[in-house]
Amino acid sequence: MPAPIDRTGHRFSRLLVLGPAPSEGKQPRWHVRCDCGTEKLVYSGALTSGNTRSCGCLSREVKARKHAEAEARRPDNYGPSPKFKLERKRRIKPHKRMPKLMSTVEAIRRGIIKK
Repeated sequence: MPAPIDRTGHRFSRLLVLGPAPSEGKQPRWHVRCDCGTEKLVYSGALTSGNTRSCGCLSREVKARKHAEAEARRPDNYGPSPKFKLERKRRIKPHKRMPKLMSTVEAIRRGIIKK
């Protein structure tokens, strides 16, 4: 097996390679520092393939940004109306004298259920 390439000082996206680390198995590992300050051990193949670009902070930032964008697009009147919530609650617990196929509105109209 050829000797691993010394990647000390190389930058892979947000990761800066500080030096070699003890490897587990055949693939060499590297001691890296992320731009956020976190230090990790990363396999050489994960660095060179681009599968590992940060310590995990990049993923958290992307998720937070997408969540903020989705919140900005959400209308102010989002969610079911109070009337719909009441109707849903009544559908879950129908009156015992109410036929199964009769709607809650029809049962109120007939006087089986009081408002």
